[in-house]
Amino acid sequence: MKKKFFILGIAALLSTDYAKSQACGTAIMGPASNTPNQVPVFSTSGGCVLNGIITDNATSVGIGTTSPSSWAKLHVAGGSISQARNEMSTWLTNNSAGGETDFMHNAYYSSGWKYILTDFASRMQQENGNIRFFTSASGSANNTITWSEKFTVLQGGNVGIGTTSPVSLLSNTSTSFSGGGATDGFMWRSLQNDWAAVIVAAPASGSGYGLRLHTNGTAASDYPFIVSSGSGSGTVNFAITGQGRVGIGTTSPSKSLDVNGDINIAQGKAYYLDNNKILWYNSSETTNIFCGVGAGTNISTGNGKNNTFIGHMAGNQTRLSKRNTAVGDSAYYSSETYPIANSAENDNTAIGYHAMNKSNGAYENTAVGSKALYSNVNGMEETAIGFQALYNCV
Repeated sequence: MKKKFFILGIAALLSTDYAKSQACGTAIMGPASNTPNQVPVFSTSGGCVLNGIITDNATSVGIGTTSPSSWAKLHVAGGSISQARNEMSTWLTNNSAGGETDFMHNAYYSSGWKYILTDFASRMQQENGNIRFFTSASGSANNTITWSEKFTVLQGGNVGIGTTSPVSLLSNTSTSFSGGGATDGFMWRSLQNDWAAVIVAAPASGSGYGLRLHTNGTAASDYPFIVSSGSGSGTVNFAITGQGRVGIGTTSPSKSLDVNGDINIAQGKAYYLDNNKILWYNSSETTNIFCGVGAGTNISTGNGKNNTFIGHMAGNQTRLSKRNTAVGDSAYYSSETYPIANSAENDNTAIGYHAMNKSNGAYENTAVGSKALYSNVNGMEETAIGFQALYNCV
């Protein structure tokens, strides 16, 4: 008995709804006869809400459309699917070419984006293969939202933070830099007056940068790179200025390299000038100090010991001698005529241009002055002071 009553009630309800449907006219319902698979929705006054029609074509259900798309089980036209809980809403639009899909928090679309409640809002948009994330400041209910795009994933794979057009795989800028970019790497720049940029890429050999630091400034007060330590702004340990100068322990290098501190060169290593060995020291065996182009170049490791040669070519041909001091251009040079004689030369001091230049078997001699003791063969305990003093001592 109850089943019969239920069926009769549904029949009466459908009959009433069909009678009301005539108010919708033929634009929605077609001819003045019952249209299969359509259920109109009415207002409380009995008038039909034109976009409230529900259609079932046996494949899809449409709300607000008489032709639901076959690719969707539920096709909502001309509106949003809204979930009141936590003020969430989903806005699905035309998925034809150029269409977009949006997922929002505290936002709806009605002649522009608006707040549902007085609060912050956020939105994720999908369009043309791109994914974009937006946020907004807090606003009042039903007021217009001003979106700010914060995070972007482009169809090609580039990811942007704070930029809508990232130029690399990860970037916060749409600006390319002169001399190459990092389209396959990482690019980051300050958003404050384009102050600095970091570019990291892994390009093919010879085609780009591994790491590039960039600043638009070229002044001494512009720094593409600074290393500091300590609390707050800290103490600057290393700086490169916009002029290309490098400061170690200083932010104001006055030359290409400016060091405010001690410099250490490991034993056996050298300081070069224009690819010429200028200063080097070996303490493990020879304990020699050489300063000048060609100074001490041919000293025998482990044999020539405790020598100090300062000046261009000073002690150049000396090999086995010990405890000798030569200061001046070619001082204690020993020409090719006497390359072996120095095997027994010790404790000599030669100061001046070409002083003791050609020495052979000399011991405990002192020569001070240009060409003093210039040619000294088997000389012992000689002292020559002045220009060409004891020039040829045999």
